[in-house]
Amino acid sequence: ARKDKVVKGLTAGVAYLFKKNKIDWIKGTARLLGGGRIDVSGSEPQTLEAKDIIIATGSYARSVPGIEIDRQRIISSNEAVQMREIPTSIAVMGSGAVGVEFASVFAQFGSHVTLIELLPRIVPNEDEQVSAELEKAFKKRKINVTTNAKISNIKVGKDRVTMGVEAGGAKQELTVDQV
Repeated sequence: ARKDKVVKGLTAGVAYLFKKNKIDWIKGTARLLGGGRIDVSGSEPQTLEAKDIIIATGSYARSVPGIEIDRQRIISSNEAVQMREIPTSIAVMGSGAVGVEFASVFAQFGSHVTLIELLPRIVPNEDEQVSAELEKAFKKRKINVTTNAKISNIKVGKDRVTMGVEAGGAKQELTVDQV
């Protein structure tokens, strides 16, 4: 509820600033045509021409090949911020900024968290020392960190998700409430 209130307030604030500064806010799907022209489709299709163009695409949750986001047991960050109950256990796939943030939040809320990363270290776009220190801090908080991991055999049940996790030559089966 708080998140929804904050988002609503920020959105209204941006809309007010656009109106105050006589900025057109065009919502739709756009395609750059070249030469400063943009084709916009949506509720009001149009072709626009401009000297300068700002592309504000927003973001979307990226799925892992072979793992379907069902929005119930296998969720994206969009569903995670809408949750009304905290899962007892959760596997967070990917340890970029969003993944480590959700791992930390769920651990703070009391979930048993397993953070799974395909690459050799968490937050792989950061300095190696940052990765090492963050991993140590996570382990102190009892967040299970698995790197160099491959996922296989995902089975979504009514209340649980079971998957094979292979890391460092060892294979294990992991069962969690949500992924």
